[in-house]
Amino acid sequence: MSELTGQVALVAGGTRGGGRGIAVQLGAAGATVYVTGRSSGSSRSDLGRPETIEETAERITAAGGTGIPVRVDHSRPTRSARSPAGSRPSGTGGSTSSSTRCGAATR
Repeated sequence: MSELTGQVALVAGGTRGGGRGIAVQLGAAGATVYVTGRSSGSSRSDLGRPETIEETAERITAAGGTGIPVRVDHSRPTRSARSPAGSRPSGTGGSTSSSTRCGAATR
């Protein structure tokens, strides 16, 4: 059993860079990781980058955890998820054990 098995983490801004690295390492330790970002396979961010939250979720799962992608544009509060902090889709088990915010503001 891995160190974080049964734990749930949220990494906001985990599509690429440091956020992706943190998310994958949490997965490698056994966590279920909700990873958020703007770029998804169905809708690219306005930056047009090729990385997607689905790819990050796949890497988390390949590392030994469970990756769950959630498309959220944190730079626009009206487009952000409207669920309360700590909530999750039914059947996932556990409550959020840790959260990490990664990313940079762009203009």
